[in-house]
Amino acid sequence: MAANAQGPELLALGCRQIGALFITISTDYVFDGAKEGFYTQSDEPNPLSAYGVSKLEGERRAQAAWNRTLIVRSGYIFGSGGTNFLSTLIPRASRGERLTAINDMVGTPTYAADLAARIYELARLDSPAIYHVVNAGDGASFADFAACALEKAGFDADLLQSTTLDSLGRPAPRPRNSRLRCLLSEGLGLEPLPFWQDSVAQFIALD
Repeated sequence: MAANAQGPELLALGCRQIGALFITISTDYVFDGAKEGFYTQSDEPNPLSAYGVSKLEGERRAQAAWNRTLIVRSGYIFGSGGTNFLSTLIPRASRGERLTAINDMVGTPTYAADLAARIYELARLDSPAIYHVVNAGDGASFADFAACALEKAGFDADLLQSTTLDSLGRPAPRPRNSRLRCLLSEGLGLEPLPFWQDSVAQFIALD
């Protein structure tokens, strides 16, 4: 709560003092996953985990602190320079390790480079609201996500074993479906981001 709720609130207050636009990054985990289709800004958040609760509280505190707050919700982010699903998957595959990925959780993969480019566009537009920023496509399970990455990187798909979320026994609950779609971007003249499979290929080529 200190990092995810109080942090954005204090940053929003600081931006209010100097009259600056404040942009904060939130998560698809503010939703409970009960919906069949894509979550949009019109859907009511209902987080399942302490992480999701704290991120939603950060959204609300920041908006209450400063009316020039722009919130970007994203999910299943991959890219270079950090520890994320794909950045660990490919090195492990190159070592011939067996890989496990969940097949009954779905989200919308988002390439960090595409996310950053869209945040820059939103900053220039300076239109405070909540935006859902993800790559185009129908979304994917972690197993589909991993299989696509292995194919693009030229690795054997037999390295991958799919499993269920429940079988891993993780202590924090996670939404089964957290796919996102934005209601505002098209009206602002923003083109859809590239399809996630194409961005996976770009990430693999650059990594």
